Amino acid sequence: MRRFFTQFLMVNVILVGLGAALVGCSSEDGAHSSDLGTAADFGSDQGIATIDSAVAVADSAVEPDSFQQGAYPAGPYGTSVGQVIFNHSFDAFLDPDNFCKKHSAKVMDLSKTQKISLNDWYYGRGCGKQKLLWISVVAGWCTYCIQEAREVMSWIRQNGLDERVAVAEIIYENGQRGSRFIDEAFAKTWINGNQTTFPLMIDRSFEMSKYFTASATPLNMLIDLSTMQIYYKQTGKSITAVGGQIKSYLLSGK
Repeated sequence: MRRFFTQFLMVNVILVGLGAALVGCSSEDGAHSSDLGTAADFGSDQGIATIDSAVAVADSAVEPDSFQQGAYPAGPYGTSVGQVIFNHSFDAFLDPDNFCKKHSAKVMDLSKTQKISLNDWYYGRGCGKQKLLWISVVAGWCTYCIQEAREVMSWIRQNGLDERVAVAEIIYENGQRGSRFIDEAFAKTWINGNQTTFPLMIDRSFEMSKYFTASATPLNMLIDLSTMQIYYKQTGKSITAVGGQIKSYLLSGK
């Protein structure tokens, strides 16, 4: 009974902690709005009505899975929801034990970068617990990217993040818009300025431009780690929308 109640709170606190607005660094395809700082009304969420029955399924997914990490899914790869994302590989700053350490316990190692790829998260490498990867693609000049990173980190420190959800950032440009230049020095500046502890991957050739237009930065994507399919994709600062999708995924029992 105690465990059931704990999971009930866990699923709900995800949404409470992620209450924020849908905004981007510019408008594109109607993806952005001007409601910066507006809290979501989670009480009206349609998913709340079924949370009692769905949380029992989500609760059973907390224990580590028995599957082992295997070869990355074969192509074809795509950039849209429902398609398998390419196994991108980048140099990154991260906690050396990132994939098995709790979010609140991570400490970023800035002494050197480490080569990581999306395959490092495939099939929940995080000790078998991680189900979903939240990727945020950012740029140093993007005010909303900075706000998003700080809000997510503040929430992690205050409330904790469900260990089934992994978080990572990919940075493709420094503070000069249009420079298409990013290096380790600026990546460190980003980490220190925002006090982030989740992995920061350095996209020197802007590989992620396949998924969105730079003017719509940031890009937020959720990746289903059992299939590496894109579960959700949104341009602009969309913490409320991302939080709703995380909740839906965890309650689905996938």
